[in-house]
Amino acid sequence: MTRKRVPPPREAACLSQPYPSSQKGGTVIAEFVLDLLTHRRLLADPDGYRPEHCPGCGHGALHVHDYRSRLCQEPGVPTVAIVRHRCVGCGGQWQVLPAFIARHLHFHWVLLMAACATPDAEAPETPPTTRVPSADTVTRWLRRLASCGRVLAQVLASSAESTLVAVAQALGLEPTRREVVDALGRPFAEVAALAHRLVPGVRLM
Repeated sequence: MTRKRVPPPREAACLSQPYPSSQKGGTVIAEFVLDLLTHRRLLADPDGYRPEHCPGCGHGALHVHDYRSRLCQEPGVPTVAIVRHRCVGCGGQWQVLPAFIARHLHFHWVLLMAACATPDAEAPETPPTTRVPSADTVTRWLRRLASCGRVLAQVLASSAESTLVAVAQALGLEPTRREVVDALGRPFAEVAALAHRLVPGVRLM
């Protein structure tokens, strides 16, 4: 007799809320920026992070609006500058976030992966950081990974990439968010950037 699997707990509402259609501006994740050196090089170039067109209205002219500080927690680099552009057409403001920094979280993705590694998984090597996440913070991250990943799976299923659709179909109806990550076989940063690209606003954690 097979035991019926208990569905995972519901995910926090903030993880699965796409941007409303009326929203002007938001976050664009630069998926190819995986390290601090590349980020600094692009910041030094006025056009390094400039979107080719507005993600909201499609207008082709965006100007640098300002720079804001963002927690990074790399060794010796607690914060980094993040550039925001303003669309000439709709006025929307778009910040461009390097992929190695977690959206809405206060640590970079490599540290998050190390903190959330399962006992049988090989955690990524992380040098000492300027700040260590508290036990409560890690517990919250683990709860989010153990919560329902149905929306994440639906995001994959709605993509135009046959590989992602196949992964979603193999996950079943009630996967956890960690099961979605494991099925993709990609680092947290890539999964988070992919979800946000397919449905802006949807988060991994």
